[in-house]
Amino acid sequence: MKFAFKTKSSIPNGKELENKVSSILTKEGYIYDEINPDIVITFGGDGTLLSAVHKYIDNIENIMRDMRINFKNKFY
Repeated sequence: MKFAFKTKSSIPNGKELENKVSSILTKEGYIYDEINPDIVITFGGDGTLLSAVHKYIDNIENIMRDMRINFKNKFY
């Protein structure tokens, strides 16, 4: 499964958060892919989430489908 991030630029240590989560996900076999992700992780508020939707609107059906596939079971 492929993942990407959308992080609000004013989030303190935003890149550090991305790196930590990316490290965990890649150890679990996930692949970082900013072009065609299956999962988009956002750090920020409503505007950041809406920005991510706008950025990946052409792939939204695939992202929404993959969100339903037991993702949380790997981490909880």
